[in-house]
Amino acid sequence: MQSTYIPIGIFGIFGNALVLIAYLSYKKMRAIDCAHLIAALSVGNVISGFGALLISASRLQIAIFNDFNFSRFNCIFGAVVVFIGLEMSQAITMAIAIDRLKAVSDPFAYPVAKNRLFAGISFVVSILAGLSNIILSVVGVDFSTQPSRCNWCK
Repeated sequence: MQSTYIPIGIFGIFGNALVLIAYLSYKKMRAIDCAHLIAALSVGNVISGFGALLISASRLQIAIFNDFNFSRFNCIFGAVVVFIGLEMSQAITMAIAIDRLKAVSDPFAYPVAKNRLFAGISFVVSILAGLSNIILSVVGVDFSTQPSRCNWCK
């Protein structure tokens, strides 16, 4: 079970990095309005991939070495990376849905709409949604005590 996050993280990083490379390499790709949202979604998925690798490394360390020498900081911020990526991905997926709804509902107005501005605002909102997890995860946590295990509930 500890190693299932490894291929998820590797494939998530590799596949989404290819999308970002294609987005950054080809000017035609950046000219497509929806491509900005797809690139933003790839950023969130790359962050989730790195978080999955962090979690798998922590779980493998516990399983192989029977070593649980983590602080509360490691417990929270090891898992929060995944949550940041997931929140970003969810917010951008919602933005893609809204963008596609606008394109389908009024196809003649869509090409002249400010789609890049919408994509930029959506990306900033997704980052703020992801970073809110850090703030909510550390409120009321005593970092001076060693946890018995990584959990958020008492």
